[in-house]
Amino acid sequence: AVAVAILILLPLGGGGMRQETVRRSDELRVALEALESSVLDGAPHTAQLEQARESWLRSRRYFSALTDHERIDRVNESLARIEAFLSQNETAEVLAELNGLLAMVERLRDTDRLFLRNLL
Repeated sequence: AVAVAILILLPLGGGGMRQETVRRSDELRVALEALESSVLDGAPHTAQLEQARESWLRSRRYFSALTDHERIDRVNESLARIEAFLSQNETAEVLAELNGLLAMVERLRDTDRLFLRNLL
């Protein structure tokens, strides 16, 4: 009976949290994709880098409550590497790092998703 109640109540109560997780991860993804586009185009990228950094700073505390700190640290380190590669005009390294960071953001997007295996 308790398991049935959990299965019914968790999705109902978690809907708002799910929307917030999706919103924050999508905001960060869009900022990173804008940075990627500017790098590919050879355009100035300072504004896009700042937008990505600010998006992450706004969301970092939220994601810290949902996931392990190792994952948060990896995002922080990836952003730092991107900034360093940009300062050295290392386009290939920037794009590779952005690709990995976008994959991390997708995994963050699924952080609060209810999976049956988590309940058993």
